[in-house]
Amino acid sequence: AMDLDDLSANESYHLMYIQLDNARSYQVVYGSQIVRNMLSHLANTLNRFPDKFVDLYRIQSHDFAILLYGKYDEEDLKELALRIHSAYQESIKAIDLLFAT
Repeated sequence: AMDLDDLSANESYHLMYIQLDNARSYQVVYGSQIVRNMLSHLANTLNRFPDKFVDLYRIQSHDFAILLYGKYDEEDLKELALRIHSAYQESIKAIDLLFAT
């Protein structure tokens, strides 16, 4: 993880806080490895986005933050949040299929 104190004050960064739906339920049913798998799948998905994600921080078992580099206005951030939500939903579908068999 990157130390936030090392970031340049001359650059634009945003910190997005995200609380994962159902992560706590998945953890109770399948164990903590499932949440790690969900985050790993989501991180791989985020790497395919054109945006520059500097780091992904796990805050609690079902909360995490994304450090994002670049200039974004409020609408851009809302649109990005929707894309992240959609990618997360795809992660959930993949994990549901994996554990349903």
